Amino acid sequence: MNTYMNKTKLLLLALVGCVAVFAVGQTAPRAVPPGMLPKVYVRSLNRTPTEIRTFYISGKEHRSVLRASQAEPPSEWNSSSPLPMGFAKAEEVARGELAMFVNDAAEWLVSDFHVGRFAGQPYWYMAVTFEPATQVVSDALPPDSFTVLLDFAGRVGRISRVEAPK
Repeated sequence: MNTYMNKTKLLLLALVGCVAVFAVGQTAPRAVPPGMLPKVYVRSLNRTPTEIRTFYISGKEHRSVLRASQAEPPSEWNSSSPLPMGFAKAEEVARGELAMFVNDAAEWLVSDFHVGRFAGQPYWYMAVTFEPATQVVSDALPPDSFTVLLDFAGRVGRISRVEAPK
């Protein structure tokens, strides 16, 4: 019986010890000296801010890409000023790009004008999106659209077809 009591006491002591370790482990220290805090390093890759729009023509994926560095001299526009380039001029420039990708550019309508700022930059750009006046929508193919990104001087970003991996 003495052995049974010793085993029970030992088990009880181990259980109390585990509970104590668990309780102490859950309690945060009142103050941690700054030198004891973990160090976090953030590495900046100095990547050029880039805007990308994906769109489809006849089921084929395309991308419009404009880098902030392409928008030089940068346009430091603010919303209290008139736009340096009006929507009519933006549509004219963008429609010229559309005509290089489709045969019926005159049949496409502007569905969206967007004025945006490059991430973390004071420089602005425009996006003009077109959709065909009529199109057949199916589950097999995404709807057709075309987006042009351009800076406020009217310079167009790069537009290209995305090739499927082989």
